[in-house]
Amino acid sequence: MQLNQQDLYIGPEISKKILNAIHINGVIEYKKLKIEKYKTKIEHLKKKFNLEKKKKKKNFIKNRFFWDLALKKYKDLLKIDVRKKYQQSSKDRYDVNYQEISKSLGYNPTLLSLIIFEDKIKKILKTNSFFKELEKSLNLENIDISTKINLLKLLNLGEINIFTPLCPDYDHVKISENLYKYTFKNLGEGYGLIGKKYLKVFSLINNLFKKYKINFKNHIYYGDFEAFSELNCKNLKESEKSFIKKVEKSSIKMRKKSKPTSCGLIVKDLTTKKNWIKLCKKNRKKILKLFNSNQSFKRRIIEICSSRKNLYESWFPEKEQKDYLDIIFDQGAEYTSLSDVVKKKFKNPFFICLDHSKMKIFYNVNNSIPVVYSKPHYL
Repeated sequence: MQLNQQDLYIGPEISKKILNAIHINGVIEYKKLKIEKYKTKIEHLKKKFNLEKKKKKKNFIKNRFFWDLALKKYKDLLKIDVRKKYQQSSKDRYDVNYQEISKSLGYNPTLLSLIIFEDKIKKILKTNSFFKELEKSLNLENIDISTKINLLKLLNLGEINIFTPLCPDYDHVKISENLYKYTFKNLGEGYGLIGKKYLKVFSLINNLFKKYKINFKNHIYYGDFEAFSELNCKNLKESEKSFIKKVEKSSIKMRKKSKPTSCGLIVKDLTTKKNWIKLCKKNRKKILKLFNSNQSFKRRIIEICSSRKNLYESWFPEKEQKDYLDIIFDQGAEYTSLSDVVKKKFKNPFFICLDHSKMKIFYNVNNSIPVVYSKPHYL
């Protein structure tokens, strides 16, 4: 599964226990606290504290050493305000404001997190202008911390391959400014709704990556696998063959218009129908197993089901709401399989997606590919 916030975060309770233990030179129960992987860094911090304490030969104000250390570590990047509160108390208290760090990371880091994850946090802060511009120029959903970490890893590996999947040219109508609704009355041979959205932003993507001197190639591929659904073809009055032929025409038009590094059909050009179906079946079982065993994953799937209700009503009118969960499992398997195929075919892949961000969860069932999503503009 994808990296999560825990890769740069130690919770407040554990942070407090560890810093207290360091302060009194107590025992830190790494195994019990489930922080064995941070033992080396914490022990190093403990030695640093004891050396400073011995040198000054007096009691430290509680946590003052740690805040001073944090201030020293981050002084060149942003300011952390530590203001002494003048209160009638036997203990000094400090009001700490590190709002800018929180904005950059997407969560409030604890004091211990700031200290032991210094290198990773600094990398994120230094490249934050890139992330901000990326979000703004493509109207992206907020880029979460795990995606930032994964993308930073890619940027250190050299050339990256930007992959953008596109939907077939399903019929759609405009509801309001920048909001559309799929009707699925027919299948066209044009760019498609998501393809049109890509044409508005592809030059922004290219310019932004060039601005930050990031070596990249861009790849655009249409979801021809949707032709494998008999019900989908039946509703559109298309055969599998005619469906794929129309999607192929869409890809040719897109290639001429945007001139990417590569452009084509996902299954036809990157794998085979036999391998695709086999992979989807395998991943569907994995998703179903996660759904039944992981409550957090289950909640997110149910949220997806609810958020895509209007879409499925138009796409599969013969289906009832009780069937929508099965549709999610099928489509989730396709997203997971696409991630597997892209990971195998392209070195250092990075997904820039323009469809429905709720489906992001499926891209990293098997992989840790960074995925960003533009805010949706269809029902």
